[in-house]
Amino acid sequence: MPHSRAGTPYYPAAIIMIEFKAECGHTVRAKDEETGGVVRCTYCGKDVAVPDARGQDLDFLFSDVDKPAEPGRKRRKPRRRFFARRHRTPTQADPFSVVLRMCYAAALLTILILVGKEFVLPLFEEGGIAKRFAGSLEKGAKQTSAATPTTEKTADPSGRPSRSRAFKGGLLAGGDRTGLFVSSVPNGAQVFWMPELDAPTTGTIRDTPGCLRAQADGEWLKLADDTYVVEVSLPWTDKRLNDKSLSEYERYLDFRRGIHHAPEHVRSRRISQFFMPDEADGVFVHETLDQIYLVRQYREVIVREGRTKGVRALFLPRIIPPGKDDWTIEPIVAHYVPPNAKYGFDKESVRGELEFWEVPATDHLFVVEMLERIGVVPYATSSGETRLFMIGIRNGEFTTRAVDETSN
Repeated sequence: MPHSRAGTPYYPAAIIMIEFKAECGHTVRAKDEETGGVVRCTYCGKDVAVPDARGQDLDFLFSDVDKPAEPGRKRRKPRRRFFARRHRTPTQADPFSVVLRMCYAAALLTILILVGKEFVLPLFEEGGIAKRFAGSLEKGAKQTSAATPTTEKTADPSGRPSRSRAFKGGLLAGGDRTGLFVSSVPNGAQVFWMPELDAPTTGTIRDTPGCLRAQADGEWLKLADDTYVVEVSLPWTDKRLNDKSLSEYERYLDFRRGIHHAPEHVRSRRISQFFMPDEADGVFVHETLDQIYLVRQYREVIVREGRTKGVRALFLPRIIPPGKDDWTIEPIVAHYVPPNAKYGFDKESVRGELEFWEVPATDHLFVVEMLERIGVVPYATSSGETRLFMIGIRNGEFTTRAVDETSN
């Protein structure tokens, strides 16, 4: 075997080598031309036969270009990789890949079947869409009811365990506060107020000296005991009233054209015809040099210390389905009022009251849902009377009153 000057054996480059196992288990290396001959195992000293490279009984058979080893450095034995990618011919299939693809296909097919059964097929049944919508509202109402606390704990500075007291319902956030509560749908409308004795008897109060201003986005106003006039107004360019994605507001552009140059009494009548009624004593249009406002005015708003008074202004369209004479509240609940529940009350008791006022059972769900969200629902009864169903701000008590449409 050739040796270097330092005595370290080396092999010339590009020599074809054969490796095989001796009886002692040691790996023996031999040249290709020694195939069929005998070499000595350097580990046990015994002669071993060099197998034929073309034989089928070799444990390891490979060829490589043997590079000269660096002096004083051992050669690394190549590691066997158990999970290395196997090279296959184009016609050879991978069983694992085939099984994995079949699993993906089965999972996708299962999902399509479930989605079709749950969402697509019910829509083709008679009244399927309405049932689906009502079911989602019922589910949301149950979740809201479950999330509504039935008790609340009072803080005890002494460190003793706090006691629970029954939750009476009403406005869930700030229901124990007192004063004047003002909200609007859509929210964010402008609010103006002043003592009624100082207010003009007709028209808007916003330009009257001493009139104060806030925003109707759920504000609590701390006012001195008195009787007030309160106005809530929205600019007629409000983007939420001009939202063309809401079908009923498509009529809003025609409504604006109808009041643009109309006299005051025509404007008031058209506002009343377009929007649903609430507790307002009057509705009208207020025009400035650069803007036009839709105004709902409330008179005789009595504020007393320790009591709560609410003004809840509605700028909601009357939606009259084809073939009917009165508006419906189902699409109002679906698209026009805030989605979150803000009022707590005894729903079973309220349903009993709705039955007394001959509200059809098919509308109970929508009335209750709307009361939970904004606390007030205008409803056109079968007798031709318009009623307001309301939830008390502090105690969640159900109240109702007839609405005089001539004042709206």
